[in-house]
Amino acid sequence: METLIVQNVLRRCRVSDIPKLLNEWNCSEVQIDKSQTKGEIIRDIIELYSDDLTATKAGDLQLIYATKFPEKRKWSCFHLSGGQDSEHKLDPWKLMKDLKKQLPLHFGRLKSETYVSGRIVDGALWMWAYVKQSDKFQSSSTIMFVYYPRTPYIFINHFRAKLQEPFMECLVYTFGYSKLTNMQLTGTHLESLLQLALNKDSQGSFSRFRLKKVQAAPLSTKMPLKRKEPDYEPNPSIICENSRNKRRKLEILDNTFGTEAQPVLEEVEYKLEVRFRGSEHVPAMVNRAQPFRCKFKFEGPAVLDGIKNLGKSGLATVPLPSILTSVSSKARNHFVLQDSSLADKSATRLSQQ
Repeated sequence: METLIVQNVLRRCRVSDIPKLLNEWNCSEVQIDKSQTKGEIIRDIIELYSDDLTATKAGDLQLIYATKFPEKRKWSCFHLSGGQDSEHKLDPWKLMKDLKKQLPLHFGRLKSETYVSGRIVDGALWMWAYVKQSDKFQSSSTIMFVYYPRTPYIFINHFRAKLQEPFMECLVYTFGYSKLTNMQLTGTHLESLLQLALNKDSQGSFSRFRLKKVQAAPLSTKMPLKRKEPDYEPNPSIICENSRNKRRKLEILDNTFGTEAQPVLEEVEYKLEVRFRGSEHVPAMVNRAQPFRCKFKFEGPAVLDGIKNLGKSGLATVPLPSILTSVSSKARNHFVLQDSSLADKSATRLSQQ
């Protein structure tokens, strides 16, 4: 199993990144021969360290790789609530120590072995856990999460559903809170997810103060330079007949999104559960009691910037619908849209359970 974990990590790396990774893993004596293939290099590394290799040490390598390349994983944001002030929020080292004790205890009821590793990187706590339920290595049994002290947010990588209940119970108990809620905020850009979770009120004109990226003192009278637009020579023979409408459109978009680059999200998804409204075209749906369900999704390297550019380029009517402009203020990118009557029925059904 230990060998498979190391192989899994090194195969994802470029050859040029392997020495840096091994150096942080305290295994710097390996000499990389660039004339070898990546497979041969990996085989030599495993042979060199096979005698001292343990599951926890292999997990530490996987954790180092995750800290170097967090964008290689998809993270989900969870919110801790209902807790008291705790020294855990101030001391990530004590929290890591407690988690190393508690995780094996909570997973023990599954009759499995649990291996745990942790690191502190730039003040954030990174934890890795592997729940061994068979002799065969299963990547879905690997749990990785990131916690930023003094915040109520945890970012967790996707893992097997069977392990979620004991894992969530362990986090709630160890952190001293009473509830852990999925915020429906996912993505690969960890910094943007934290930015969205912490700064729900920084949409629009307040976005220039987000994470102090624009200036260290937001009350300073000296404003920073804005990002320059690409230089081009305007053609004097071309007259824009809608210049006033264009300026108004840009003002609305800047007031909605702000003038700075948006946080990076790779997708925004909407699930619809509504009454079917096209019964005049499909008579068979007139007496349908069940809601009509469908799903649509925006995908791309930077969806929020893309949505803003839809309005800017004239491909969408400005002002844009609130379901598109409220992603930052709601700090989520997965939505369920329901008719009010259906939503009331769902709430009533949940309260009766």
